[in-house]
Amino acid sequence: MLYQRYFLRMNQTNMTHLLGLLLTVALALMVVQVHTLLIAQDFFSGIVLPTNASVFIDSNPYRLELTPEPLNLTTLNFDYLLEGNASHLKRVYYAKERAAHIVNVIVLGITALVYACLLACLSRPAMNEIYLLTISYVVLATFLLIELALAGTSVFRSLSVSAGTCALFTYVTYATLPVRLHEATIGGMALAAINVGAHIIHNKTSDIQIFCNLTTLIASNLAGIMTHHPRELAQRRAFLETRDCVEARLVTQRENQQQERLLLSVLPRHVAMEMKADIASQPRQEQFHKIYIQRYENVSILFADICGFTSLSDQCTAEELVRLLNELFARFDRLAAEHHCLRIKLLGDCYYCVSGLPEARDDHAKCCVEMGLDMIDAIALVREVMAVNVNMRVGIHTGRVHCVVLGLRKWQFDVWSNDVTLANHMESGGIAGRVHITKETLQCLGDDYKVEPGYGDQRNAYLKDHNIETYLIVPDDMSRVDKKPQHTFAINGNISKEMRVMGHGSQHGKHSSKVDTSSEHKKPEDEVNEYLMKAIDARSIDRLRAEHCQPFTLTFRDNKLERKYTAERDRMLKVYFICSLVVYFAVVIVQVLIFGFTAVVIGTIIACGLIILASTYLILCIDFKHTSARALKISQRLHNNRTFAQLISFLVVSTIVMQIQSIMVCSYLT
Repeated sequence: MLYQRYFLRMNQTNMTHLLGLLLTVALALMVVQVHTLLIAQDFFSGIVLPTNASVFIDSNPYRLELTPEPLNLTTLNFDYLLEGNASHLKRVYYAKERAAHIVNVIVLGITALVYACLLACLSRPAMNEIYLLTISYVVLATFLLIELALAGTSVFRSLSVSAGTCALFTYVTYATLPVRLHEATIGGMALAAINVGAHIIHNKTSDIQIFCNLTTLIASNLAGIMTHHPRELAQRRAFLETRDCVEARLVTQRENQQQERLLLSVLPRHVAMEMKADIASQPRQEQFHKIYIQRYENVSILFADICGFTSLSDQCTAEELVRLLNELFARFDRLAAEHHCLRIKLLGDCYYCVSGLPEARDDHAKCCVEMGLDMIDAIALVREVMAVNVNMRVGIHTGRVHCVVLGLRKWQFDVWSNDVTLANHMESGGIAGRVHITKETLQCLGDDYKVEPGYGDQRNAYLKDHNIETYLIVPDDMSRVDKKPQHTFAINGNISKEMRVMGHGSQHGKHSSKVDTSSEHKKPEDEVNEYLMKAIDARSIDRLRAEHCQPFTLTFRDNKLERKYTAERDRMLKVYFICSLVVYFAVVIVQVLIFGFTAVVIGTIIACGLIILASTYLILCIDFKHTSARALKISQRLHNNRTFAQLISFLVVSTIVMQIQSIMVCSYLT
């Protein structure tokens, strides 16, 4: 199905041009037939029978009987009878001419109408690939109809049936119609059968003429097969190569995305992208030696520690404890993403994040406070499920930080400053289940939250030594201005407590699961097909040809591309020369049958045949085991240079044409 769509896009423009050409030819032939019909009608009307003769028409509409009046042998005049018979024969001849031209005009008019309708259908932008095959079948049917009409009218008029039109339709079927090879072969055989059948029906056709026409039609079919097969093979190969290239590109892209996700699990995105760019631009020996340090002003730092972790570990096995911490910290990561916080690291059971970097935010303090309150809500469910007195102790401070990537082989991203140290002591001097903030953080919050004195200096010596004034956020939901809808962990129908601990009870978790399913679990083959389908629909052959090729010569505008294309080997070159050899043998057979074995015919055939056979040998000898080194070198040169191959092809075609013309002229003169 995908190749059919590719086949449609590759041949839709060519099919449109073919239909336009066929429509023009059909209209021109119809005009010629109408003009000839009018001439025949004038001649038919201008023939006057003798005044004393009556015309009797029997059951045959073109058989006329003239009987002089009165039938008296004594008055019979032989000159008069001769004149009547001549008039009778002329009327019969022009009556047949008129009927034949009427049939041809009707058939050509029908085919022209069909071509116009097909051209209108093919010009539609949303074109299904099935329609192109249907259009091809209809065009092939019009070829059969025209050939049947021309052959039938020729037999009816007692004229010789020409094989030229049939040979032309046969080759056009193979070379231009986008059909399969066996379908084109059936069409070519049907056209040949109509032409040969008309010759057999026509009693005046000689055996030599029948044999010559049969040879011509067989050669046309063979030439069409040798043209169609390489073209379809090249298109299929191009499609497969394109698909393999796209598949390799998507696989590489998927691997790069996986590596990038792995890198982003260690480093923040802004640092990781800078490091990737430096690694790509630096020499290998200079990589991983650059120090990455950045300074950020006016950020908020959050430290959160699990209180009661020792009692929790006493009630769980090591595996259960690790699983619980993993799910709990994964929930914290989702909350951090929701509240625009960047998680720095995990210090045992301590969670450490910053808001306001890498992009500055005016509400960084509020984001950290909301993050801390939601962390307290999340640990409350663990306390409910495990029946253990655990809680979160959260400390927040606002200030400046320096972001640094540490290590040469195992990277570690961290933030450093006195404000970070102060935030750590704010957590140590905090109260379980409460958010502990400094005066600097409160100034950034304004009046958004109710606070009460924190008295952190009574619980932490560092805060006391530095005279840090602290506050506690009052856990009142009504005081949380512009609070986002909480992803609560209350009992929610069939969702168990364990599932709600992992965050699956929240709509955020559901949304994330859906996104992961659509992006991660798609099969590579389906992804390649989807990409190719979009690329095929978006591709415009006409636009690409206009951008990169000359309008008439079809050479590349870029000289480098033209030289590269010229140096590329043509894989079907041998098939083309074998096809020309088949056509040449057919021409020789027809010329010998028509003109006989005369000295001129034999000499011309030998002279031209040597040129054609020598050219074909130079092309084919590249695969011969026993050949001269010079011939092999010339053959390789011809295969590796399309310009030289085109010159040899022009020589072969010119030789065949010169042989035909020379024999015809010499036979005419003798």
